[in-house]
Amino acid sequence: MIIEPGKLLRFTDKNGLGMTYMVHAVRHFPIDFVELEPCSGGPRKTMPISILEKLAQSG
Repeated sequence: MIIEPGKLLRFTDKNGLGMTYMVHAVRHFPIDFVELEPCSGGPRKTMPISILEKLAQSG
């Protein structure tokens, strides 16, 4: 999966509720991670790129 700013990602929680996030930034220090901004508004979240890759493979 190519992760770059502007890419839209959709996650579904264990209750089946989905949320769409836009990749706001990709950072590489101190670890590889992304800043995700909810498309519906709200605070940004951070997530390691390794977790995103695992989610993409399982989904």
